[in-house]
Amino acid sequence: MDSNKFQISPPDPNGAVDTSAAPTITPEEYREIILMRQQVLEIKAQKSDLQDYLSAVQARLSEANEKITSITESLQSKVSDIAKQHGITGEFSISETEPHTINIITNQD
Repeated sequence: MDSNKFQISPPDPNGAVDTSAAPTITPEEYREIILMRQQVLEIKAQKSDLQDYLSAVQARLSEANEKITSITESLQSKVSDIAKQHGITGEFSISETEPHTINIITNQD
Protein backbone atom coordinates (compact mmCIF):
# COMPACT_ATOMS: atom_id res chain seq x y z
CA MET A 1 0.00 0.00 0.00
CA ASP A 2 1.27 3.47 -0.86
CA SER A 3 2.11 5.48 2.21
CA ASN A 4 1.61 8.99 0.90
CA LYS A 5 0.85 11.44 3.64
CA PHE A 6 -1.24 14.53 3.24
CA GLN A 7 -2.61 17.29 5.34
CA ILE A 8 -5.42 19.74 4.92
CA SER A 9 -3.89 23.19 4.63
CA PRO A 10 -5.87 26.26 5.55
CA PRO A 11 -5.68 29.04 3.03
CA ASP A 12 -2.82 31.47 3.48
CA PRO A 13 -4.40 34.70 4.77
CA ASN A 14 -1.74 36.71 2.91
CA GLY A 15 -2.30 34.82 -0.34
CA ALA A 16 1.46 34.26 -0.56
CA VAL A 17 1.27 30.80 -2.13
CA ASP A 18 1.41 30.66 -5.91
CA THR A 19 -1.06 27.92 -6.86
CA SER A 20 -1.15 28.61 -10.58
CA ALA A 21 1.08 25.62 -11.40
CA ALA A 22 -0.11 23.33 -8.58
CA PRO A 23 -2.17 20.25 -9.45
CA THR A 24 -5.80 20.34 -8.35
CA ILE A 25 -8.50 17.88 -7.39
CA THR A 26 -12.22 18.19 -7.95
CA PRO A 27 -14.57 19.33 -5.20
CA GLU A 28 -16.01 15.78 -5.15
CA GLU A 29 -12.57 14.27 -4.60
CA TYR A 30 -11.93 16.78 -1.83
CA ARG A 31 -15.26 15.96 -0.12
CA GLU A 32 -14.48 12.25 -0.40
CA ILE A 33 -11.07 12.75 1.21
CA ILE A 34 -12.55 14.86 4.01
CA LEU A 35 -15.32 12.31 4.59
CA MET A 36 -12.81 9.45 4.78
CA ARG A 37 -10.58 11.44 7.11
CA GLN A 38 -13.57 12.16 9.37
CA GLN A 39 -14.50 8.46 9.38
CA VAL A 40 -10.96 7.56 10.44
CA LEU A 41 -11.13 10.08 13.30
CA GLU A 42 -14.54 8.80 14.42
CA ILE A 43 -13.41 5.18 14.35
CA LYS A 44 -10.26 6.09 16.30
CA ALA A 45 -12.46 7.78 18.91
CA GLN A 46 -14.67 4.67 19.09
CA LYS A 47 -11.57 2.51 19.41
CA SER A 48 -10.32 4.66 22.28
CA ASP A 49 -13.71 4.41 24.01
CA LEU A 50 -13.69 0.64 23.57
CA GLN A 51 -10.15 0.38 24.93
CA ASP A 52 -11.20 2.41 27.98
CA TYR A 53 -14.25 0.16 28.43
CA LEU A 54 -12.12 -2.96 28.01
CA SER A 55 -9.64 -1.71 30.60
CA ALA A 56 -12.46 -1.09 33.05
CA VAL A 57 -13.92 -4.56 32.40
CA GLN A 58 -10.50 -6.18 32.82
CA ALA A 59 -10.05 -4.37 36.14
CA ARG A 60 -13.48 -5.59 37.30
CA LEU A 61 -12.66 -9.14 36.16
CA SER A 62 -9.39 -9.02 38.05
CA GLU A 63 -11.22 -7.81 41.16
CA ALA A 64 -13.81 -10.57 40.79
CA ASN A 65 -11.06 -13.20 40.38
CA GLU A 66 -9.32 -11.93 43.52
CA LYS A 67 -12.59 -12.17 45.47
CA ILE A 68 -13.24 -15.67 44.13
CA THR A 69 -9.75 -16.75 45.15
CA SER A 70 -10.11 -15.23 48.61
CA ILE A 71 -13.53 -16.76 49.27
CA THR A 72 -12.45 -20.14 47.85
CA GLU A 73 -9.44 -20.19 50.17
CA SER A 74 -11.71 -19.30 53.12
CA LEU A 75 -14.15 -22.06 52.11
CA GLN A 76 -11.36 -24.63 51.84
CA SER A 77 -10.03 -23.59 55.23
CA LYS A 78 -13.49 -23.85 56.82
CA VAL A 79 -14.14 -27.27 55.29
CA SER A 80 -10.72 -28.45 56.45
CA ASP A 81 -11.46 -27.20 59.98
CA ILE A 82 -14.78 -29.06 60.00
CA ALA A 83 -13.07 -32.26 58.83
CA LYS A 84 -10.38 -31.98 61.51
CA GLN A 85 -12.93 -31.15 64.20
CA HIS A 86 -14.85 -34.34 63.42
CA GLY A 87 -11.83 -36.53 62.66
CA ILE A 88 -12.78 -36.99 59.02
CA THR A 89 -10.27 -37.91 56.37
CA GLY A 90 -11.19 -38.26 52.72
CA GLU A 91 -14.30 -37.06 50.98
CA PHE A 92 -17.51 -36.11 52.72
CA SER A 93 -20.70 -34.20 52.09
CA ILE A 94 -22.96 -32.13 54.30
CA SER A 95 -26.71 -32.50 53.97
CA GLU A 96 -28.63 -29.40 52.90
CA THR A 97 -31.53 -30.00 55.27
CA GLU A 98 -31.46 -29.84 59.04
CA PRO A 99 -29.94 -31.51 60.80
CA HIS A 100 -26.92 -30.86 58.56
CA THR A 101 -25.30 -34.24 58.90
CA ILE A 102 -21.82 -35.03 57.68
CA ASN A 103 -21.81 -37.99 55.35
CA ILE A 104 -18.60 -39.87 54.62
CA ILE A 105 -18.27 -40.76 50.94
CA THR A 106 -16.93 -44.23 50.42
CA ASN A 107 -15.64 -45.59 47.16
CA GLN A 108 -17.60 -48.61 46.04
CA ASP A 109 -15.18 -50.00 43.49
